[in-house]
Amino acid sequence: MANLKARLLGGWLGDRLLRDLVVSNVEPVHRDFRRIRVGASWLGEAPPGAGDKVQIYVPDVGARTYTPFDIGSRADAFSLLFYLHGDTPGAAFARGIEVGHTLRVLGPGRSIPLESLALPVALFGDETSLGIARSVYELAAGGGRTGAGSTAHLEVSSFENASAACTALGLSDEALIVRDANDGHLEEIARRLSASTRDGGTIVLTGRASSIQKLRVLLR
Repeated sequence: MANLKARLLGGWLGDRLLRDLVVSNVEPVHRDFRRIRVGASWLGEAPPGAGDKVQIYVPDVGARTYTPFDIGSRADAFSLLFYLHGDTPGAAFARGIEVGHTLRVLGPGRSIPLESLALPVALFGDETSLGIARSVYELAAGGGRTGAGSTAHLEVSSFENASAACTALGLSDEALIVRDANDGHLEEIARRLSASTRDGGTIVLTGRASSIQKLRVLLR
């Protein structure tokens, strides 16, 4: 049975809150990821900023949150990366997206305002954080105030799969570190985050709640 939010967004409330984005390109990235390009004329009036989010309505499920990146020069289009993890409803929905489909969304809205944080940014995340990692790298590529020295440090289940996604997004797979069963990899990630912000900056934690909790302890 659909939850309350899914029922509301699928009915009268959704008609008032949700806006449409049209899919213009779908690019499979290895077997675990899909890169999708979406756009709409109304985006030019309310374009996403670095670190912003959109919530995509998944019928009978609710809303799933993603980070826009590669925003077009006219700000009327952007890309999203979908992590196809297992047989979850969200992954099944993402596998079914094709060119010409319409996605109903909430946002764009503020999530992690990268451009207003003390820089450089040191991002922690996982496979679901590759979109915001791309935004961090876009800041770094700008140099100067826009983010020189910003880095991403991501825990992943498969280096091979995540590396393929990094290649497609123009990221360095040096950001990746494979999870181990006892979470010992988090000590290395904590060391990297601290080193990246030794002279100032901001550490941003995304991804798995359990990993975030452990990193907060390690970083103290």
